[in-house]
Amino acid sequence: MPNDEKENNSQKTQALSLHQVEFHGDSLLAVQNGDGDVCVPIKPICERLGLTWHGQFEKLQRDQTFSEGIRVMRIPSLNGGSQETTVLQLNLVPLWLATIQTSRIPDLRVRDAVVLYKRECAQVLYHHFFGQRHQEVILRQFTEVVSRFVDATNKRFDDLEQRIKAQPSATARAVSARETERITEDDCRAICDYIQTKILQTYPKHRVRSLRAKIYARLARKAGKDSYKNCPRYQVGDIWNEVREIEDLVHFAATSGAEQLDLFPAKKQRKAKQVTPAKVIEMKQQAAKNKAKKDKEQAS
Repeated sequence: MPNDEKENNSQKTQALSLHQVEFHGDSLLAVQNGDGDVCVPIKPICERLGLTWHGQFEKLQRDQTFSEGIRVMRIPSLNGGSQETTVLQLNLVPLWLATIQTSRIPDLRVRDAVVLYKRECAQVLYHHFFGQRHQEVILRQFTEVVSRFVDATNKRFDDLEQRIKAQPSATARAVSARETERITEDDCRAICDYIQTKILQTYPKHRVRSLRAKIYARLARKAGKDSYKNCPRYQVGDIWNEVREIEDLVHFAATSGAEQLDLFPAKKQRKAKQVTPAKVIEMKQQAAKNKAKKDKEQAS
C-alpha cells in the first residue's frame, strides 16, 4: 500500500473515537467522528440479542431508509489497531430495533433483553454523547427519520394506488379479449368430424339428415348464437359436453329401437308427492269408515 494511502487511512481512523457505554451490566459500542455524528456497530448488538447477523444486515439493506444510514467504517479496535465494521447511524437504531418482532422469540430472557434495548438503548447513547441536550437532539433527528420514512411510505402508497387504478382497465381488456376471441376453425372441424363419424354413422341412414339439423340446432341453442361456430372460444368445453350428451341419446335410441328421438325434451314435470306408509294407513281407515257408513245407509 502506498505511504499516502496509509497516512489517509490513519488520519481517518484517528478522527474517529470509539466509546464504551455502560448499559445494565453490559457495554454498548459507539463511534463518533470529528463532526459529532454518532454511529453504532450493529453486529455486537445482534450477537448479544441472539439475532442472526446476516439476516438483520440484509433487512437493513433492503429498506431505503436504513440503507441510507448504514456504513462500513474502519474504526479503532479495543485491542489496538483498527478494523472494518458495519455501523448504523444512531438516530436509526431505535427504528431498527422496533422492527424486531419479540413475539417470534421463544426464549423469554432474550425477549426481555430485546424489549430493554428497544426502550433504553438509544436513550442511553444519546445521553452519553449529548448530555442534557440529548432530548433536543433525539427530537430533531427522530423527526428527520420519521419524515424520510413517511416520504418513502407515501411513495409506496402512490405506486400502489396507480397500480390499483390501472387494474380495472387491464381487467376490462382481458374480459373484452375473452369475449371477442372466437372458436377456431380447428375446433369447428374437430366437432364436425366427431358428429359425422361417432354419431351420425350409428343412426339409420334415412333419418341422418333430420338428425344432423337437430344436432346443430341444439348446439346453437347451447352457444346462444345462430350457430355454434360463432360462439366465444371459452365455450368450446361446453359445446363438447353437449356433443357427448347428444351422442349418448343417439346411441340409446339406436340400440333400443326407438322410432323418434327428441333432442329438445320438455321441462321435467313436477314430481308427484310421495305417499308415506302412515298416509296409506290413514287412507285405508278412511275408506273403511266410508264403506261402513254406506252399508248402514243401505240397511236402513
